[in-house]
Amino acid sequence: MKPFPTLLLLTALAVLGYLLLPRLSVRWQPGVTGATLRVDYGWPGAGPEAVEQQITAPLEGAFALVRGVQEIRSVSRQGSGYIRLQLEEGTDADFLRFRVASQVRRLYPKLPIGITYPRLSYTTPDDEEYDTPVLTYALSGPVDATALYRYATDRLLPQLSLQEGLARTEVTGGNRLQWRIALDPARIAVAGLTVGEVRTRLGEHFARSGLGFVVDGNNPVYAYRQDAPGEAVALTPGDWEALPLVGRSGKVIRLGELARVYREPPPARGYYRINGETSVRLLVYATPDANRLRLADEYGTRVRALEGSLLPGYHLRLEDDATEYLREELRRTRNRTLLSMGILLVFVLLAYQSLRRLLVVTFALAVNLGLAFLLYWLLGVELNLYAFAGIAVSFGIMIDNVIIMLDALRRPGGSRVGPAIAGATLTTLASLSVIFLLSAELRAQLYELARVMTINLSTSVAVALLLVPALTPRPDNTDTERLPPIADNGYSRLVAALVRYRKTVLVATILAFGLPLWMLPNRVDDWPLYNRTLGSPYYHDVLRPHVNRWLGGSFRLFTHYVYAGSGYRPPEETKLYVNAALPEGATVDQLNDVLLLVEKYLAGFGGRIDRYTSRVNSGQYGAMEITFPEGNAAFPFRLKNELTAFATNFGGVKWNIYGVGQGFSNASGGGSAGFRVEMRGYNQSGLDRHAGRLAELLLNHPRVQEVDTNANLNWWERDRAEYRLDFDRRELARRGLAVNSLRQALEWFDRSNQADLYLAGGEPVAITTRDAGDYDRWRLENWSVPVDTFALAFASVARLKKAMAPQALHKIDQQYLRMVEFEYLGSPEFGGRHLNACLDTLRAELPLGFSAERNHYRQRLAAGEMSYLMGLAVILIFFICALLFESLGQALGIVLLIPVSCIGVFLTFYGFDVRLDQGGYTSFLLVAGLAVNGLILVLSEYNYLRRAYGGHAGAGLYAEAVRRKITPILLTVVSTAAGLAPFLFGGRQEVFWHALAAGTIGGLAFSVLVIVAIGPVFFVGRR
Repeated sequence: MKPFPTLLLLTALAVLGYLLLPRLSVRWQPGVTGATLRVDYGWPGAGPEAVEQQITAPLEGAFALVRGVQEIRSVSRQGSGYIRLQLEEGTDADFLRFRVASQVRRLYPKLPIGITYPRLSYTTPDDEEYDTPVLTYALSGPVDATALYRYATDRLLPQLSLQEGLARTEVTGGNRLQWRIALDPARIAVAGLTVGEVRTRLGEHFARSGLGFVVDGNNPVYAYRQDAPGEAVALTPGDWEALPLVGRSGKVIRLGELARVYREPPPARGYYRINGETSVRLLVYATPDANRLRLADEYGTRVRALEGSLLPGYHLRLEDDATEYLREELRRTRNRTLLSMGILLVFVLLAYQSLRRLLVVTFALAVNLGLAFLLYWLLGVELNLYAFAGIAVSFGIMIDNVIIMLDALRRPGGSRVGPAIAGATLTTLASLSVIFLLSAELRAQLYELARVMTINLSTSVAVALLLVPALTPRPDNTDTERLPPIADNGYSRLVAALVRYRKTVLVATILAFGLPLWMLPNRVDDWPLYNRTLGSPYYHDVLRPHVNRWLGGSFRLFTHYVYAGSGYRPPEETKLYVNAALPEGATVDQLNDVLLLVEKYLAGFGGRIDRYTSRVNSGQYGAMEITFPEGNAAFPFRLKNELTAFATNFGGVKWNIYGVGQGFSNASGGGSAGFRVEMRGYNQSGLDRHAGRLAELLLNHPRVQEVDTNANLNWWERDRAEYRLDFDRRELARRGLAVNSLRQALEWFDRSNQADLYLAGGEPVAITTRDAGDYDRWRLENWSVPVDTFALAFASVARLKKAMAPQALHKIDQQYLRMVEFEYLGSPEFGGRHLNACLDTLRAELPLGFSAERNHYRQRLAAGEMSYLMGLAVILIFFICALLFESLGQALGIVLLIPVSCIGVFLTFYGFDVRLDQGGYTSFLLVAGLAVNGLILVLSEYNYLRRAYGGHAGAGLYAEAVRRKITPILLTVVSTAAGLAPFLFGGRQEVFWHALAAGTIGGLAFSVLVIVAIGPVFFVGRR
């Protein structure tokens, strides 16, 4: 291509990319990689079994017929439930949502009366980030909380609802007043009426056709079609008491003669406070795929525009902005990136001492980034933590390709470096491509990193091969190159010596990497020779420690001292979480009183705590989130210990305190059991039976003392106690009664606070008993139930039993999910063997439709999966090198040197006490690709020299190839290290960045030694 059109075209595309930069989606944590549709519904007062059988199961069956649904997960709890639909890749999410909504509309009339209308929303497998409000506004004014709540819901929410990226705006801290009609049982009996008949008469008076419930935040809203015009909008207690009711005899009775009517706030459904202060707040939630920064800015702009139209004395104040942490991290990452780029450019200036070359590199880098931004927008790339890591690492590689091309263009015949640049870049892309094959959980973390680096490296090749030649004048006589004599220097003699002592160098290299003899088992059944040698007590007790130490090499140091403490670390703000739960039967107010005492305790720490947010959803779930200002890294650890001691003062409360350091729980049993088995089945009773069978098999071993066959999947899902009525159906049949005939008589014992009627505007009306506290268990068991014209002793036809029931029922693809837990008192290795043997026996007995699989921990699966895929990356690199060099031997030599380069990663993590997290795993993939680049350059030059110089000694030719390419190789390593160096400043506590930078720098630095000292042994012959 001609230089000027090429330069003009690439520059124009780069400028377009910079113009599209503000339109890119930015977030800190990875967002949704596959759409997930969630269907939420509620049925107040219903147990998990009833919710599952009458709501969840019918909906699951209907959703299973919808095309495009990959997986169906459901949870049925006390009074509520939800279904999560995982969509297949390539499915039109909006169209599928329409089909799911159609199924909901078709089934809703057939579902039980009283359930909330199912709500559809997009979500993610991990809802923690999206259950946190992006913005929190506090509303104040010269009226009480009830009036403020109504003003917020009726006036503010409609004006703030239509916002791109907004999931919902929830109002907390207040509620609408409700009417309570407290019936007098004695007067009701004299009038010959029942609670159900009173409810029916009132419903007929306020005639309307119910359309169901919708959910506004956490509040159910009743939707109806009014049939009787003229309903009073504002009723007084006198209006209620004057309402006429017709008795069975036809006599007209006033409601005031049967009940006391008054207006009151409804019982609290939950509490939400910030820094212990209760007020009316607007909580703004973002959709999973929203640009949270743009949402916060645009929502804030609309709020500021709305302030001028507020009523006099009303104020709307921003109380919390969750994007502040994101903005600070982005600012820090931006500054590090700019510092990294500045170091790189200064290094280029010092290396070449040419301002013109510096301008070429700077312009090429700018065009490269612009082209990358354009492709980000076209491909819908999301810029998150891992994407920024990919951009930071790409800087060095992008500059490297430009440097290599500039260095090659200085000499005649420099165009032959093009295939080497393309091949080296392909090997790096091959190592990154395996990320797309990871499991969904790991792929969600590293998906954008792989996409960003793939785009950046691809554009860097185009810039190096097209733009740089257009900016750089070529030397004369490029087609003819004089062959200078091969110098006989000290390095060529060193290469010859290394080749001469090839076996010694290979043995030293193997020992430096390490032989994993410590992984050998202590004993192998049915192998007497092994048991007499490597499995003998003498070897195990005397020889094995020394053998492992001297032959283990760097791999043993890494495995024992680094990998043992590895694990996934979420890149999030330092927070302390305090979760609390009271026993079943406790109310939301009782748990709220407990958290109020914790808040009072935290208030004594003053400015050392930035903010503590409390949320109480029920008597069995309360959560507190504590954040800290920067500058006192040790205080969160100390506060955690002090809260642990403070929590022990509360008896009967289950605490779970975690977030900084190791988690804590003072509940019995502490953490999870040593082993977990996930069982699935289409039948609940059959699943119980097979879980019991597995427990029998496990308990046959003396080191297994106890097996929990119904372990909860979450810490708060404890089994609950409930009372069940066991009717004597034979006695009922003898008396000629049906179970339903006793239902109306039992209405007096209903203590639910659910509304029975809704007036115009959605104002609720609750019908209850005047002395509800007197209707307890003793009264029920000793009650004479009025049935028709006689009284029946309740105890003669029914008994009240207390039984344990699950807190939640989990299902996957319409199969019930059961978790079995147990502890093995001994080595985890032998415990795993015992479990595997029991599972093999159980699977032979399981019928179709049932399964049992061992549940592994996430970080160990992650490490194993990354190891397998790194092997796949090595295979891809082998084929690329074989095609590039047309030599299987040289390709094999390159892939054998990849693990040798990892010695640098091992020693870096061990020597500098770097913590291994997901950034460390990513560094192994990067080193696998980047370490090959220098070898490809040297081998390309070495093969050219072999063809040009014919029978010259291989050691001298390899030394000459290294001499010619060592400058760009060192520039590559040093520039990449310089680009990553600013990310080391955060220390070992820095999540992802520190491990990524340390591992990559260590591996690349060691790769230079591999090229210079170990490469000749693999590629140079004796002649």
